[in-house]
Amino acid sequence: MRSLIAAAALASLSFAPTHAADFPAKGDPAKAQHRTLKFRGTNRTYLAQPVAGAGAFPLVIVLHGATISADRVWGQTSLPTIGAKEKFIVVAPQGVDDRWDEDSGPGPLNDVEFLRALIREEVAKDHADPKAVFMVGMSNGGFMTIHFACVGGRELRAAGVVAATLVEEEAETCAPAKPLPWIEMHGDADDIIPFDGGGGLLSAQRTFTFFADRDRCGPGVKVEKLADLTRTDKSTAEKRVRSGCADGASSTFYVLHGAGHSWPNSGPSRRNTPVNADVDSGEIVWAHFKATLK
Repeated sequence: MRSLIAAAALASLSFAPTHAADFPAKGDPAKAQHRTLKFRGTNRTYLAQPVAGAGAFPLVIVLHGATISADRVWGQTSLPTIGAKEKFIVVAPQGVDDRWDEDSGPGPLNDVEFLRALIREEVAKDHADPKAVFMVGMSNGGFMTIHFACVGGRELRAAGVVAATLVEEEAETCAPAKPLPWIEMHGDADDIIPFDGGGGLLSAQRTFTFFADRDRCGPGVKVEKLADLTRTDKSTAEKRVRSGCADGASSTFYVLHGAGHSWPNSGPSRRNTPVNADVDSGEIVWAHFKATLK
């Protein structure tokens, strides 16, 4: 399963904007705290944006894709900007050699245990609320998020992925410890992680269905075609929602028609990948996570 993941990866808010120009700014890694966490004899690094003041704060963990650093993913999403306004902690850990590994052994590459250690560190250091921990990852980071959920995910309140799907082999054993309200975004022109699946990967729709079913959502799907705010991106967005899930939550799937392997509204990509600019990843993710706190 590891080889499949590596190969695939390598190859309602209070401020809803009405135009792409109104989207919040991306994060600035120069303004984040660059920290080190000793894990099994190895210095692991991560970016953090804590919240000033007393109290327990939600924690959003952002996992970068393969060959993409924590600094780079920080600047691909508006989550840091929104976190400063909405008062939730944002952290972006760094994978070894710019990738994530689901190795379950005793060594320093056990990223499931590293992420658990990071959560404990944030609870102790920045007063993160252990009952409000969220995770979202893109590509290889999305596969890591899925794996973290599959091997338990008991630390998470909700989770989501961008441009990542379930590995068929893992789908057979995936057993989240509890229902996880799911948020998913995927371009149907993705040339790295195929929207329709294949090569040992489930399709994006089947991945969404898998987690929505485990969130005990109702069978009905509400489909909404979203406004085409930026016609020059040659992409449109469609929102699919399954409601009536556990604890009154919903699970949501954004289909990005014409978009490739990228975060929504992440700006020009190094691979000239088509990027949807009609929705903003940070707003989508936080709206979903915030809804579970009510």
